[in-house]
Amino acid sequence: MNHSSRLSRRELLMGSSAALAGLALFDPPLFCRPAKPLAEGVKTILLNGRVLDGLGGQMERASVIIEGEKITGVASDITPSSDDRVIDCSGLTVMPGMIDMHVHPALPNIKAPAGYFSLQFMRHALIMLEAGFTTIRCLGCPHNVDLDVKRAAREGLITQPRIFASGLGIGPTNTHLYRLNIGIEVNGVDGFRTAARELIKKKVDLLKISADAITSYATPTVAEMKAATDVFHLAGKKVAVHAGSPLGISNAVEAGADTIEHGFRLVDEPRLADSMAEQGVYFVPTLYIHEHWDTGSDTRYSKEILDKVRAVQEVHPESFRVALRAGVKIAMGSDEGGVPGSPVGEGAYELELMVRYGMKEMDAIVSTNSGAADALGAGDQLGSVKSGMLADLIVVDGDPIQDIKVLANKDRIKKVFSNGILVKERA
Repeated sequence: MNHSSRLSRRELLMGSSAALAGLALFDPPLFCRPAKPLAEGVKTILLNGRVLDGLGGQMERASVIIEGEKITGVASDITPSSDDRVIDCSGLTVMPGMIDMHVHPALPNIKAPAGYFSLQFMRHALIMLEAGFTTIRCLGCPHNVDLDVKRAAREGLITQPRIFASGLGIGPTNTHLYRLNIGIEVNGVDGFRTAARELIKKKVDLLKISADAITSYATPTVAEMKAATDVFHLAGKKVAVHAGSPLGISNAVEAGADTIEHGFRLVDEPRLADSMAEQGVYFVPTLYIHEHWDTGSDTRYSKEILDKVRAVQEVHPESFRVALRAGVKIAMGSDEGGVPGSPVGEGAYELELMVRYGMKEMDAIVSTNSGAADALGAGDQLGSVKSGMLADLIVVDGDPIQDIKVLANKDRIKKVFSNGILVKERA
């Protein structure tokens, strides 16, 4: 085994947070916090709201019934009993909680001990939850603290969104993930396969691979990526691949990626969008991050690299349009926290950008509801308002079908339910 593989193994085995070191890391992604019903048999009824079902449908005046952690009914005509907890949603919109498929609550680019990153993650993820994101997919996290925080939330120690955690990502020597403190360097087919197995051992929910990077030359082979991807697919887990260039996208699709993150230069080879559509690969566009990457004040990289970033910023929206025209399945992901200065809790701005660049409002909502849930492999439990689904819901002051911007205004997110529990309420 080469030095990179040994280092990877050590980091994978010892990278968990010292702050929460006593907690085992064997959690399913759809963890359930302890329910706290008012009394046995008592229902919560969100009465007479405009219901967006997250699947592309809507009811103008309907009620959603919650019992425990589940939605048990959606009805247009209901008479609550005196024992029910009734929340009048007249004039408001009830819809599934939003899902952000690409976040970094523990910010990359800085050096700090695991305990610091754990606290930072908890604070930022809570802000995301209160902004209406009831599920987040973390793609690269220093010291694997996403695994530890997720466990703490499952134990009821803290309140967090549902967390799908990748732990540390993997890539070849000089991968940008390693330099950003959110990944490890591995090389060769055996190195990629071993790293994937070690991550499975740590009970991550999915794998993140870097297929390329604007800021460094580090491109794994198809064989390397496929070795890791096969391990995760055998375990029934998904694989997300950072891929911005045509080569990176092509290699990722050939290796069996479930989601392509960024796709910055898809416009250079539009045929790749056709391949993604044919193979059912989801596109997570992360338009948001380039709106917040201030290359003028970024001192981390050379002028040559930052010029490349600026060029990518210009073509990224058209790459999104290429995917849209090709019928590629799209799941909303912001990359919130991915660059210095990125605001936290503003991920819904991604939906505004998607609409600005050609997506219909209802399709954008589906992308952060049932579309994202399907990309997670959790469409049977999350992302839609229907009987039997987990009660992750938001109540919004306004109609996002008419104005998608209301979802980015936290003051308009009046109530947030997670697992049937009201975790945030605004006047």
